[in-house]
Amino acid sequence: GYLEAAATMERYEAIGQAELREWYPASPAQQRLYVVSQLDTGGIGYNIPWALEIAGELDVERVRESLNELAARHESFRTSFAMQEDQLMQRITDRVNMPLEVTDSTEEEAKTQVKAFVRPFDLGEAPLLRAGLICLEERRHVLLLDMHHIVSDGVSMDVFVDEFARLYA
Repeated sequence: GYLEAAATMERYEAIGQAELREWYPASPAQQRLYVVSQLDTGGIGYNIPWALEIAGELDVERVRESLNELAARHESFRTSFAMQEDQLMQRITDRVNMPLEVTDSTEEEAKTQVKAFVRPFDLGEAPLLRAGLICLEERRHVLLLDMHHIVSDGVSMDVFVDEFARLYA
């Protein structure tokens, strides 16, 4: 009956890749986030910050390479936004150099650094993601990530962290 037929049906339909062009229209959700972000200049209400404590040896160059590889693989991390003839458009650059802010810190200073790390993004400049690394001890670090909600959501962050861990490993 119906259950057997439903079990064999495709549950998802593949989304085809868009043709290459310089600018793409923004989605309605991106348009709303853009407008709200422009009204709240200097605001961080749509930032999605993460802090991950890493125990053990850490190769800072490998962290940097893994971040750049992630940006190369995912267009959203290379996307910026601009108004063109009264329409919000998004641009995907071919390559971005992911900034990684590396600092040495004590446990107490780190709390202040984590708060200062989350700051406004310029939606006209890719990447809308930043990363920082706080070195607390030789074998203890905190990886800081912050991205704008216009290119990411909570699920995307989970995917990002999982893929970063696999690339680094």
